[in-house]
Amino acid sequence: SAISKPLPLMPMSGYQATVSAMDLAPTMHAGVRTTIKVVVTNDSEVPWGPTDRSGVVLCCRWLAGSGAILGVSASSADLPAIAPKASTTVDLELIPPITIGHYTLNMELCEEGHRWFREPLAGFRVSLRVVHPKIRSPLKRFLRKVFGKIDVGQS
Repeated sequence: SAISKPLPLMPMSGYQATVSAMDLAPTMHAGVRTTIKVVVTNDSEVPWGPTDRSGVVLCCRWLAGSGAILGVSASSADLPAIAPKASTTVDLELIPPITIGHYTLNMELCEEGHRWFREPLAGFRVSLRVVHPKIRSPLKRFLRKVFGKIDVGQS
């Protein structure tokens, strides 16, 4: 996000939210960018301004099977203004880890430069499997066209 100056802090009663993913597949391809829709609900009585005026942003992190955080932040998305008890849907661009395996994706809101809404790893969590990306080579397409469905390696 593009926050260039200190912003006023939200009152403590404003740090109440629900975050959920709408279209998150249980399997993702290693290192392949994908966009998911995330529903963010302001469960408080405090109106939230848009990210550039409030600092409130959706953040996500990848966790290894051991629970260790991979990197500082996997992705983030700015939010529009959200009235009390209202929801909005935002696009969140994700890039899964490049190593295949089982991971947990954690999504939570934070007020940039100040604090997480809850503990950093207490938000929406989902277990995902990261697999090798599908290879779509011209040779593979040609062989399928000529010979029909055949096994020529990864698909």
